[in-house]
Amino acid sequence: METSTLTIKNNTIVDSFAGLVWIRYPQRLFPQLLKYDQGSAVCKKLDYAGSTQWFIPTNDQLTKFFNSYKSIITEHVFLPPCWLWTSTPRPFYQEQYIVTWNGENFYPESATRISHGNIWPVCSLKDFQTIKIDQEGALKGVELVVV
Repeated sequence: METSTLTIKNNTIVDSFAGLVWIRYPQRLFPQLLKYDQGSAVCKKLDYAGSTQWFIPTNDQLTKFFNSYKSIITEHVFLPPCWLWTSTPRPFYQEQYIVTWNGENFYPESATRISHGNIWPVCSLKDFQTIKIDQEGALKGVELVVV
């Protein structure tokens, strides 16, 4: 099993293994459903928790996060149902992949860019200014640290 530390602090979730910082409870900041271009514009203008480098995650980033931390998502992140935009385009179409979360399962599907979905901004840990991860305490598996 890979070593990963998941730290929840300052309304963010830091995944040290993936090197990504996710916004905790994004539905509180962005309760409305947005078209893809609207959501992308919101992320580009977002100044939150010490970072201005937020973006819509790829389908791969979002799927890996769900696969790794499914058990904590409802408690610490999202209340289902939700439809999360990804930045991964569907080849040969004017569509993006969107991930549907129903509280128990999640699955990617495609949606036209004029459809509406939730956004879950993410930024790179190296671009994140306010959180320092203590690697010394990392355990095998996942360590959830709520600060």
